[in-house]
Amino acid sequence: MRCSNPLVSLAAVLTMTVAAAADKPNVIVILTDDMGFSDLGCYGGEVATPNLDKLADNGVRFTQFYNTARCCPTRASLLTGLYPHQAGVGHMMDDKGKPGYTGNLNNECRTIAEVLKPAGYRSYAVGKWHVTRHAGAEGPKHNWPLARGFDRYYGTIHGAGSYFDPSSLVRDDTMISPFADKEYTPKTYYYTDAIADHAVQFVGEHTKDHAAKPFFLYVAFTAAHWPGRTVEEFGEPENYPDIPPPAMVLFTSGSPTPLASGQTFNVDFFITDPAGQLLDVSGPVAILVFMSFIPQVISAP
Repeated sequence: MRCSNPLVSLAAVLTMTVAAAADKPNVIVILTDDMGFSDLGCYGGEVATPNLDKLADNGVRFTQFYNTARCCPTRASLLTGLYPHQAGVGHMMDDKGKPGYTGNLNNECRTIAEVLKPAGYRSYAVGKWHVTRHAGAEGPKHNWPLARGFDRYYGTIHGAGSYFDPSSLVRDDTMISPFADKEYTPKTYYYTDAIADHAVQFVGEHTKDHAAKPFFLYVAFTAAHWPGRTVEEFGEPENYPDIPPPAMVLFTSGSPTPLASGQTFNVDFFITDPAGQLLDVSGPVAILVFMSFIPQVISAP
């Protein structure tokens, strides 16, 4: 059996390239969580997603795309190019005592960031990591992003949590609190915004300090994973009602819930938000892939 992973094929091509760094494309991969195939406007969805629709109009929309339909195995496969069991994450983040079910990336696999590093790439990751069961402040950190090839990281090691006070929030290798973080002080902290803002920050810093090198940027939004929370609907965090996980079913009779709609809109808005301009600051991005682990891919040159 063969595993066809577009990122692995991409990495193979890029690492075989002997051209100067200026000839190597910058690459952005954007992954959303629990966003259904028909959530986006370009796939007939009811949520306004004009920015992603624009990417689709100028790119390629996949109609055959497969994944593991769950958070951890999909990420393990996406990052390594292997079947998730081969990478050690065949199920969720628990160790079942079998090589394919350790809840950790194993030592036999390599991430795309590790593979691209010898080709001269700098790699950045923002958002949900969720390929290790070690999410405590002290680790162990051998499967945190910086130990797996990435040069900078901002996001959550764990798989889910509050959008206003996310658990296991990390900058590089240090666990932080959004309320005590002096480096990032928005008026209202909202995790989707923070992911986009740090993606913009990392690309801006790369352009300033490492312009001679190509970059790989992995943007892993937690939205629209439970708990469904949007700033637009509930305002400040204290106004957010307590909605248990069963209410996070995103579709009934083919229609998205207001929470899912809001979170999908948030993702679309911050792709090309005038205050962030993620795509505009990224220079000559030759390859951009947007996907959800509910099958859905847009690839834009």
